[in-house]
Amino acid sequence: MPLEFLRQLAQRDQFPAVVTDESDIDKLRVLRAAGMVQATLPDGPGQGAQVTAITGMGHASLRAQRAREVLALRERKLKDKHLA
Repeated sequence: MPLEFLRQLAQRDQFPAVVTDESDIDKLRVLRAAGMVQATLPDGPGQGAQVTAITGMGHASLRAQRAREVLALRERKLKDKHLA
């Protein structure tokens, strides 16, 4: 999933990051098209991509995803509490 890959990128200490795995490069294509990363993508197969930054949109998307996860967890806890 591209957002999970974005989360992994966000945990890096520094950029640029080189990405060589083809499936990860495909995720980068999606993330770049969505404006979530700045990246140089390869022209052909067998070449690596380079991520230079996560954009503000990327960071906002990560925060929103985290908020959805927290709300879902709270909802499950409340449901479990009422069932007990």
